[in-house]
Amino acid sequence: MFSIRPIKEYLLSHDNCLTRLIPWLFTSLGGNKIKNRGNNRICISGNYLKKSRIIINGTGNTIQFGKNNHLVRCSIIINGNNNIVKLGDNNSTINCEFWIEDDEGGIVLGAFNKILGRTHLAETEGRWITLGDNCLFSTNVIFRTGDSHSILDVNTGKRINPAKSITVGDRVWLGNNTTVLKGAVISNDSIVATGSIVTKCFSESNVILAGNPAVVVKKGIRWIAERM
Repeated sequence: MFSIRPIKEYLLSHDNCLTRLIPWLFTSLGGNKIKNRGNNRICISGNYLKKSRIIINGTGNTIQFGKNNHLVRCSIIINGNNNIVKLGDNNSTINCEFWIEDDEGGIVLGAFNKILGRTHLAETEGRWITLGDNCLFSTNVIFRTGDSHSILDVNTGKRINPAKSITVGDRVWLGNNTTVLKGAVISNDSIVATGSIVTKCFSESNVILAGNPAVVVKKGIRWIAERM
């Protein structure tokens, strides 16, 4: 059976105009929608987008991709000013929503991450979601740096639930139906078990986190994508 894959791999392995043309054609003909309502920078050349959308309401925002990222049915929504969405190289994302509200925050992904479906990354109040390299997301994964609404002290009237940044290290595997909330830190080579909710900082690497709220249930582990 004829396959276009070898042709594509050959062309992408050679530094010529076709190397730049193929991603542009793929993205241009991929049913994408871009609405840039303001003075913002969108730098996505050299990447593959299909049935995705970018909507920006504000000014001074930046969307910056490295090379060879694949986004299918993804959304990047920014409502605010001076925010950043940045991807390194060779990320694969399916049905992922990057959502930013307010000013001077950002969502940053490293390289070679795989987001396999129905993921919501929500950043608010100028905080950050930072993801390292070679991470693996199952489906129905949620990140939230804030609570969306205010909780007030009844005596002082002061707000007591500010947003906090989220940091995920390298080679972290998040299982199905996992949630990562404000202030969470997940260190390198760790696993978040199915259905878990991470609510705090875990500075130790090579652990399995499980439960609601998540706790360390096993130490001294590492994972690989292949079944042995």
